[in-house]
Amino acid sequence: MIGAANIAGIPRTFESKVVAMPMQIYVWAGTFATEEFFERVVPAGVVVLLVAMLVMNSVAIALRNKYQKEG
Repeated sequence: MIGAANIAGIPRTFESKVVAMPMQIYVWAGTFATEEFFERVVPAGVVVLLVAMLVMNSVAIALRNKYQKEG
């Protein structure tokens, strides 16, 4: 995977270095490589990250529409 050397690892705090969602899932899959993890935790993590992204995007759209100047 291109850029795999720049993986930040698992974020522990809000100030931790973060990476794009596909790279974060790649880190999770490589760090905890057990069968149960691949079958249960990775799909749940994908859903949680997608929901978080959609919520943040919805808030951004709502704020933009609220404060957008007319005309």
